[in-house]
Amino acid sequence: MGKFISFILGMIVGGILSIALLVIVGTSYVSNDTTHEENEVVKEEVRKEPIHTFEVKKGSKYIELHTYMPKDSVALLYGKPDKVNMNYNEYSDIMDEKWIYENNWEIPECIFEFENGKLTQVTSY
Repeated sequence: MGKFISFILGMIVGGILSIALLVIVGTSYVSNDTTHEENEVVKEEVRKEPIHTFEVKKGSKYIELHTYMPKDSVALLYGKPDKVNMNYNEYSDIMDEKWIYENNWEIPECIFEFENGKLTQVTSY
């Protein structure tokens, strides 16, 4: 009879410890899932504006660019600009930059506008 009571008590203690372990693991899993959901919300907030693509003619070729493309990628695809105008707004901490490409008549052929190093607008004449 003593072995039976020890067996029952062992089963009860084992069950309680198993439940406690499941609660601890389950709680940590739920908190990680919440963090993942919060990260998804932040990603959605960053991508509020749509990405636009532009086809710009350079010589006999067409080059496809898109908004939020980094400056160095634009320089690789289209080349270095003839003129660069930079403007820093210290209140909004934004660096505006215009790259001007001139044709043979010294009028703008194309203007690329960047905000904090990312392409925002293309104007082609």
